[in-house]
Amino acid sequence: MTLKRINDTNQVGSVLSRMLDEYNISYKFHETEIISTWSDLVGKTIADKTARIFFKKKKLFVEITSAPLKNELTLSRSRVKEIIEKKFGKGIIEEVIFL
Repeated sequence: MTLKRINDTNQVGSVLSRMLDEYNISYKFHETEIISTWSDLVGKTIADKTARIFFKKKKLFVEITSAPLKNELTLSRSRVKEIIEKKFGKGIIEEVIFL
């Protein structure tokens, strides 16, 4: 893949996206982005009760320190998945599992 010098800042994003696809690292990039924006995605209350977040085979594992909150989130995990898919696109994660 050859990249030409680009003066237009709008095209930098598309070049970066192509580069991530070319090197097959776009999935890992999205994983990292989901983890770093977790508090924006779910809100401060849930983020404060989150002990750990990690990915394994396209499954998002979230360790919650509050049992009642974990129970609520487990019941609404499809909504959490929808929020993530709305921001990052479909196919990034297959399932959300609360620990």
